[in-house]
Amino acid sequence: MKIVAFDFTPAPEEIRKSLFYESEDVKKASLSLLSMTRSRYVLLVTCNRVEVYTSDDSEITHTLIASALNLNFISVKPYRYEISNEEVPYHLFMLSTGVLSAYFGEEVILSQLKIAIDVSRRVGSVSGELNVLFQSAITFAKRVHTQMKVRVFDKDIIAKTVALVGNRKTLILGSGELARAISAALVEANVDTSQAIRDISKADFLVPHNVKVIPWEDRYSELVNYEAIVSASSSIGYTLDETSLSLIEGKLLVDLAEPSDFPLSFKALTTKDLNASTPLKDGVVKKVEKLSRAEANIYFSEMNKRKEYLEIENRAVDIASDSVRRLTSTLGLDKKTDLAERIYETIRKASINAMMRTRKY
Repeated sequence: MKIVAFDFTPAPEEIRKSLFYESEDVKKASLSLLSMTRSRYVLLVTCNRVEVYTSDDSEITHTLIASALNLNFISVKPYRYEISNEEVPYHLFMLSTGVLSAYFGEEVILSQLKIAIDVSRRVGSVSGELNVLFQSAITFAKRVHTQMKVRVFDKDIIAKTVALVGNRKTLILGSGELARAISAALVEANVDTSQAIRDISKADFLVPHNVKVIPWEDRYSELVNYEAIVSASSSIGYTLDETSLSLIEGKLLVDLAEPSDFPLSFKALTTKDLNASTPLKDGVVKKVEKLSRAEANIYFSEMNKRKEYLEIENRAVDIASDSVRRLTSTLGLDKKTDLAERIYETIRKASINAMMRTRKY
C-alpha cells in the first residue's frame, strides 16, 4: 500500500484556492483518474493536500493526479511526496484527527474522508483493504475527538502577542477561538481593540465585551485607523492581499495563522518569531501519535486475519460499487448519499456472505 500525494501548505494561494471539497468535484476528478488507470485507489482532497491511497504495484503517478485535477504539473511538482508500507495507515490515522491539517485539530477532515471513500465506492475504484482502512480512520478520529480536546492553542502565544502590541491601537482579523482570546486579552490590558468578523449577525457571540466590531468588508478602509494588525483567521485564503501594501506601511503586523493569513511581501511577524512555547499542542501531537501507532497495529492485525478472504472482499466491493453506480441515475443516489452508503454496505455484506457460503468466487 502507498500514498502518492501533494502537500500544498507552502504553495501560493492561487494553487490552494484551486482545490475543491464538494463530492461532485471529487467524483469528476476520480472518474478522470479512473479513465487513466486500472489501479485500485481512494482520492482524498483536503484544504491543503491531495492524496491518492493505492496499492504498491499501482501505476498512479503524480503526473496523472495533477492531470485529473487540472493542475499544472510543473507548478505543483515541488509539493509532491510519497508514503509507503506500514506508514500509510499511521499517516491516515494522524491525518484523520486534524493534527496534520493546515488548521491544527480541525474536524472538517472527517467530512473530507467520508467524501473520499463514498466517491471511490460510487466510481468503483476502492479495494477491500482501502475500504476497511478509511472506515477505521473515520471511526478512530471520532473516538479521539470524543476522548480529548484536539483543537488547542497555547496561552503563551496570547501573552507574547499582547506584550508585542504594547499600547498600540489594534485591529484583530478573524473570529476563531484564538482571535477572540487575543482580543479579550488586549482589552484586559487596556488596549484599544477592534475585531473584523465575517458574520456580523453573530457579533454578540464572536466578539468579546468592549471590543469594537468591524464588518469584514470594511477591513481595508479601516486599516488607516490602527497601529497594529493581528490576523488569526481560521479560513482559507489571505485576510489582506497585496493591494493593501500602502495601507499597512509602518504598522506592526502579526500573522498567527497556519497557513499564513498575509502574503510573504508583508514581512509580518509569525508564531515562530514570537518564540512562544507550545506544550499543549506538542502534547496533543504526541498523544495522537501514540494512539495512531496503536491503531495502525490493530489494522495490520485485522488485515492479516482477513488475508484468506481478501479476494472475496475485493469482489464484494466490486459488486457493491458497480451496483451503486448503476442505481445512481435511477434512484438519484447522488442527492441521497446516506441511502447510497446503506445500499453499498448492504450489497457488500450480502455478497461476502453469499461467496463465503458457496466458495464460488
